[in-house]
Formats: sequence, structure tokens, C-alpha cells
Amino acid sequence: MVDSGPFFSERDFYLTEFRGRHIGIVLPATGADPFGRLSSILEALADNGTGVVLFASSQAPWMSRAIGRVRPDLDPAWAGRVWRSIAERGYAVVELSEDDWATQSASAATQLGLMKAVWVRESGAMLGRDGLRTSVVALNSTALAEMGRSDPAARDLPVETIRQMLVGGLVSVSVCRLDDLDAELFSYAGAGTFFSLERYTAVRPLTLEDFDRAASLLKQGESEGYLAVRGPGAIERLLGHGFGVFVEGRYLAGFCALLPYADSAVGEIAGLYTVTRFAGEGVGGQLVRHALEDAERSGLRRVFACTTSERVEGFFLRNGFARMQRSEVPASKWDDYPAERLARVRCLGINSSTRGR
Repeated sequence: MVDSGPFFSERDFYLTEFRGRHIGIVLPATGADPFGRLSSILEALADNGTGVVLFASSQAPWMSRAIGRVRPDLDPAWAGRVWRSIAERGYAVVELSEDDWATQSASAATQLGLMKAVWVRESGAMLGRDGLRTSVVALNSTALAEMGRSDPAARDLPVETIRQMLVGGLVSVSVCRLDDLDAELFSYAGAGTFFSLERYTAVRPLTLEDFDRAASLLKQGESEGYLAVRGPGAIERLLGHGFGVFVEGRYLAGFCALLPYADSAVGEIAGLYTVTRFAGEGVGGQLVRHALEDAERSGLRRVFACTTSERVEGFFLRNGFARMQRSEVPASKWDDYPAERLARVRCLGINSSTRGR
């Protein structure tokens, strides 16, 4: 549980996900001693009960000064020494031989059974054809080949090593700059490129295990001004009627609720929010389609949504909704609705049985 009430901050959520697990950080063979910039992250993870394994080549200029470093190729008991070092100081340093140290890092990470790894490189996240950061990549996609053409720094990214880590059991591997590591580990948007073995999404109702993360997303949407501020009772209603898009069955990429107004045979799409990192994955559209299908199955003849955002209004219009008058919405919708938002609210609706598929 968290101390700040029932809602997780972004950082709280990831710390909870990492608690009791082990994370690898692969550091470049060149550059200054990284511990100054890593100290706050290592301390936060150690306090959280998360072990960190730092991997680097023996040619790294700071390696000779690293405390308690372990050499897998020279020490048969290396894994036990990693465990001991983590128990004593929260992290371990794995020193890899100069020859093919990248491949060795994959082998060591999989042998240790790490949850995830972050590959640190000076150029940071991968770039797409448009020159912008690519947030999510599946190794079975064509995106890698496109990156190789559009990102001149792609050659320093050992994709085959990342593939070995994922095939070997790591849930994910991220690539980012050292200065972006905190944001990559502890924020929804991330700051690097997130690699998974294969990218697939599925929409399903929330379970109790999902409520903390969904409540956190709702609070994030409120803080950004996209969602109305709701009290505990309203949040509970959303969660009880909520569903989400999950990436690889694990990562909640977006949330939405279909609130029924049984006396009017209509439903409201409420609390729709998607994680920035997965914005290009069509998550919002998946949520809307699922809501409309659910409405039709439930016998709701019409579905509406309300927003104060022009951008969100455009999203619903692109998904087949049409503008409607506020008076066409069930009157109970406006009970305790914030007056400031009421003056700016935009309402949109669609017939559930006649929607475009």
C-alpha cells in the first residue's frame, strides 16, 4: 500500500511494480564515472527493495574503482556474489570482458532472471523516420529496419543483444540516455524507447489488481485538465464500470468506463485516458470500440461523451460521434458537475447499433 492515500503517483506505481524485483542497467564502455548521476536512482530503488545490476565493459574508465565488481568469466560463484553485493549495498557491478561485452551482458541478465534492463547510450532513444522519438517497438515488427535508415545512431544499438534478453525472459528492455534514466523508469511517458518481444493489445474489464493503476491514470488526467475532478465515490463508480487496453497483458495503456443510465437506455463514455507512451498505438480507438460494443450488448441505444477539450472533441468526431446539445444528456449527469467546466463542456453522441465498424 502507499502512504499518500488510495492513489498512486506515477513514481509510486513503478516503484510498486519494481519492488522485490531486479533491474539491469547496461552502461556504455566510454564516458565518465556514472555513479554521481546514478546515486539518487540507486538509492530510491534500494529503499524500495529493488536490486540493481550494473553491467559494463572492463575497459570502462571507472571500472577499476567500482566497489565489489564481479567477473562472470573468471568467477564461477559470480551470481552468488551479485546477490551478496545487492544485499549489502543495493546494487552490484558486473564487469564484462572487452570482447563482445554486449552479448555477455545479455547472457548474464538472463542467467540472473532480471525483470527488465535499460540500455544506456549517449544518443538516447531511437528515432523514427520523422526524426522524433520512437516510444515503443516490438522486435517482430518492421520498425527496426525503418529505424536503421532514419536513425544514424542505430548502429550503436545491439538489437540482437536486446532480442536475446527478451527471448531469455526479460519483460522489457529500454534504451535511453543516462540523464533520462529516471524519467524512463518512473514516468508513464518515458524518455527512451521501450522494446518488447512482440506488441499486442487486448481490451478487458478491470480487476481489483488493476484498480490502483487505473485510479492513478484518472488522477493524471485530472491534473492535466483533460478529466473532471472527481470525488472518491465517482472514482469508485468509474473503476467498477471500467475496462482497459493492456499491452502484452501487463501494461495498462489506457482506461475508460461505460456508465449506464438505465432509465434513459443510454451510456456515457467517461474517464477516457491513454498513457502518452502508447499514444500511437490506437489505444483510444480501441477503448471507444469496446465501449460501443458493450453498450449494444447491454441494450443501451445511445452512447455519449463530454469534454472541455477541443482535441478530445476531435477524437470523438473522428470515431463517428456527432455534436449534441447539453440538454440531450441525462439531467443527472450534471449533478455536482463543476460550474467552470459546465460553461465549456462539449457533448457528443452516437447510436450504439448504427456505429461504423
